[in-house]
Amino acid sequence: MICAVIARKTFPEIMTLLPEFTMAEIRLDLLTLNPEETADIFSSHPRLIATFRKRDDVSDNVRLHTLLKALDHGAWAADIDLSDPSVFISAVKKQGSRLILSFHDFHKTPTVTDLEKTLQSMRQKSPDIIKIASYAQSSSDMLRLISFYNRPSAFNASLILLSMGPQGVLSRIAAPLLGAPFTYAAADESSKTAPGQLTVSRMEEIFSLITTEEAEKESL
Repeated sequence: MICAVIARKTFPEIMTLLPEFTMAEIRLDLLTLNPEETADIFSSHPRLIATFRKRDDVSDNVRLHTLLKALDHGAWAADIDLSDPSVFISAVKKQGSRLILSFHDFHKTPTVTDLEKTLQSMRQKSPDIIKIASYAQSSSDMLRLISFYNRPSAFNASLILLSMGPQGVLSRIAAPLLGAPFTYAAADESSKTAPGQLTVSRMEEIFSLITTEEAEKESL
């Protein structure tokens, strides 16, 4: 499954886009919405993720309040960054909502030891889904990250492991094939939120090619 990332859109544009996708992440930190618009968006679709990353001009209280209101109006899950205050996690859990806990390193891919520590720290917080995204400076960086799908420390964990940058594109395509519940792709070019992120249309083209090739092999 592909989760469409929606960012830098107006309210009417978002409402037009949503019916096109089975699942979408609403990047509240990259949108300008009033409370009524936020409520309308999250009540209009059954599988939306509410995400509000840190911004210098928005307080943590406002971010948390907005996320909880999104959940009140039907958001499928909230994506909380590991660096967010602990009250974010406890508030989402208290509300009985799904929690996606994320970790990002936009500069490098951590060592295996550091990835193990990060994964264990995240697992201790008992999220529904763990997402780790790190920048790949080489294909070996990407392979180091996605190897965690099969490591003992990931047993019974729902993981999404994404390598950012040109060297990590394959991780985005492979994620659902390696056990991730879904992968992320931008709704369109202007909605891209990470280096190396593909658009939904491009991702669908690639998945279609993979499916066609597999069908042709089976028919031989």
